[in-house]
Amino acid sequence: MTVEDLKSPSWNCVHFVSHEVAAPLRSSLPGMVTASIDGGPIEEDRQLFDYLAEALGFPDYFGRNWDAVDECLRDLSWVPGTGYVLFVDHAARLWERGARSAGALVESWLTAACEWNDEGIPFHLVFVW
Repeated sequence: MTVEDLKSPSWNCVHFVSHEVAAPLRSSLPGMVTASIDGGPIEEDRQLFDYLAEALGFPDYFGRNWDAVDECLRDLSWVPGTGYVLFVDHAARLWERGARSAGALVESWLTAACEWNDEGIPFHLVFVW
């Protein structure tokens, strides 16, 4: 994976990379909104909702459920950028302890990516192993 991959809209928008690959990517995306969450302590949806809300600055009306996540991921007008990348650190631990939540995040991300791709805006989810 390269910086150019993240700068391009793509249906291939969910990535699994090592820490060594992710490190240089984080600082090489000017103009794009980049956010990170620590997947290590997440075991259930409620925790993931809190991490997402904090990292992406979801509005106060965020309902802390999957429908609300879908809505917020498709909007993001409160954090304008030329593209969006969410890094999920300690992803192996998230998939071990909260696989259902991780899978639901991928599903929500792909749904939102469909709309962002139609607008020509990169929208990527990077699981960092």
